[in-house]
Amino acid sequence: MFKSKKDYKIDLFLKKWKDHKLPSESLLFEYKDICKNILFKEQEDLINVTSLLKKNIELWARKHSPVYGSSFDYVEKKHLLDKSIWYVKSAETSSMATSGSTTGIPFEYLRWEPFLYFLECDNHYDLILDEFLIKRVPNILLFFDTFISSPDFFEVRNDSKNFMDHHGCKRKAKVHYVNFNRFKENQDYFFKELLEYVRCNEIDVFFTSSPRINSLCHYVKKYNFKGKIAKLLSNTNEKLLSQDLKFIQENELFDDICDHMRCWDGGATFFTCKEKNYHLMDNISWSEEKSSKLITTDYFSLGSPFVNYWNGDYCKIGNKYERCDCGRLYRDFEFLESRPFSIKGKNTIEIKEILKKFNINQVRCSPESLEIVTRYEVPKIDRENIDKSINDLLGTNDQSLKISYIIE
Repeated sequence: MFKSKKDYKIDLFLKKWKDHKLPSESLLFEYKDICKNILFKEQEDLINVTSLLKKNIELWARKHSPVYGSSFDYVEKKHLLDKSIWYVKSAETSSMATSGSTTGIPFEYLRWEPFLYFLECDNHYDLILDEFLIKRVPNILLFFDTFISSPDFFEVRNDSKNFMDHHGCKRKAKVHYVNFNRFKENQDYFFKELLEYVRCNEIDVFFTSSPRINSLCHYVKKYNFKGKIAKLLSNTNEKLLSQDLKFIQENELFDDICDHMRCWDGGATFFTCKEKNYHLMDNISWSEEKSSKLITTDYFSLGSPFVNYWNGDYCKIGNKYERCDCGRLYRDFEFLESRPFSIKGKNTIEIKEILKKFNINQVRCSPESLEIVTRYEVPKIDRENIDKSINDLLGTNDQSLKISYIIE
């Protein structure tokens, strides 16, 4: 059983900042030294430090963002649309925006630059690869909607400046890019080539999202694929479907699975450790449940403070800490429902209502495309009627929205 050790650095930190004038940016820079390992320490220390961090950002928000002078139980996007009463221009920031997958309209905010790599790499992507003992120069298959210049199915490079491609900053990964132009041409052939590729190439990390895993599981069944796809399945953006997780485990397609996410709007962060427990990263943001809503406070959001913020997700969070066999303190955490996906300003529920008239129940979405999934060939006249109905609903046309019909 893991035993925590008292840490004198934490004692010094708490002693210094307990009576220090807050808010302070300096507190966060000094906190960096104890942040990464504090979940392994004493529960009392973790509670005292997170309470101090919450107090610091709450005072910062009240001082710099007039919107926090209002009496909200929690804030939502609708309260933060007027940037003049929210943004803190004095902070060192860069402008960011969500994809608009919740409302169909991008939501803009400011990211505090000094802590970008610390949060996204040290305490997210690199942390995951360290947790699962991935080697220093791994092969990472990036299974997202990327489009490579080569006409080939795959392209291997290590020159990307995007840390997400490399799954962090510490490793000089060989990144295997998948040509999704070929996916749109012929999905059956695409997955046949993909499965042959992972059979012939040793992949350390298969980096993707739940909708792509859903399709992958279908084609593993269809082609009766036997063997391992990669050492680690790294899934982000959307939680794995329970039936896909069960299928993956039963067929031993991966040695390990990590389900993880960091929401920049609000800072909610979690990952599954090697012991298969969900860990909210209380060391970099605070998450709590209010009437099943996921309410978060981001300690590091100095440019656009997120304090008691609801991002649209629903969850269950335990009130008491337990000690995981991996050594970390954790509170029970479970997603009940993710924020509803919208496209072009319309909730997907409205799109599904159109599809129900044609006995179609499954659709996968991105901000610029729809994949309509069926078990049969949809007649041409039905496809034309579906396309017209969806484009009329969204106010789009065939050029601005890609609608694909996938047989699975």
